[in-house]
Amino acid sequence: MLDLKTVTLLARQMWMNQTKDMTLFAIQGWTLTTIESGGVRMTIVLKRKIMNEMMTTYLPSVLLMLITYATTFFKPYFFEAALSVNLTTMLVMTTIFMTVMQMLPATAYVKMIDIFLIFGQLYPFAEV
Repeated sequence: MLDLKTVTLLARQMWMNQTKDMTLFAIQGWTLTTIESGGVRMTIVLKRKIMNEMMTTYLPSVLLMLITYATTFFKPYFFEAALSVNLTTMLVMTTIFMTVMQMLPATAYVKMIDIFLIFGQLYPFAEV
């Protein structure tokens, strides 16, 4: 029977059987190196899949902003309809903003997605 003191891990004799495709990330590369203490260090390089973010955040936001922009061409007679569209767009953009903020890590700096979604909220507000 072997215990931890008799087992030596060698990086060149180990391999990874994991597939390179995951739900939100894809494995770009990985390396195994032997460290001085007799252990093995594994370095994995991940790449984020952007299609999920495009379909759940950017596409709906852009479509909502286009609908809001279209209300600027309504005749004054349809002011109530334009107002309803803009307020509904603000509500939906706020919901998208809150959902995205819950998924992202909390940081002290402003991210580009924050700026994009805040603009998406301010535009219908300015239209009203």
